[in-house]
Amino acid sequence: MKIVSQTFRVSSSDAGPVFYAVTERVQAAVAAARIQNGICVVFSRHTTCAVLLDEDSFDKTYTGRTYLQQDLADVFERIIPTCRKEGQYLHPGPALTAFAAAHGEDKPGTLNTDAHLRSSIL
Repeated sequence: MKIVSQTFRVSSSDAGPVFYAVTERVQAAVAAARIQNGICVVFSRHTTCAVLLDEDSFDKTYTGRTYLQQDLADVFERIIPTCRKEGQYLHPGPALTAFAAAHGEDKPGTLNTDAHLRSSIL
């Protein structure tokens, strides 16, 4: 059995959900592996990132999101509002805040509870 692994990176910002089309990267990785039959697994190792299979809705908002992506972002904002202030969610608590500070992360960097909750749903 042949096993091939490839990694690529994506990044986000504080501007809410970010969507990346990775189909071409995955297709290129499969082609480079020269495997004709098998299973391709795409996943994220980070707790605030998720892999989503989505249909292309063609139409886009002025910010570049497809209508489906914008609809998903809007639904998430209603059910899991963006973390805007300390105490809005239980997370991060004092122990996590101290751990993050000891590892160079500032308090605003830990206020990403919404991203953790959203990715766990996806």
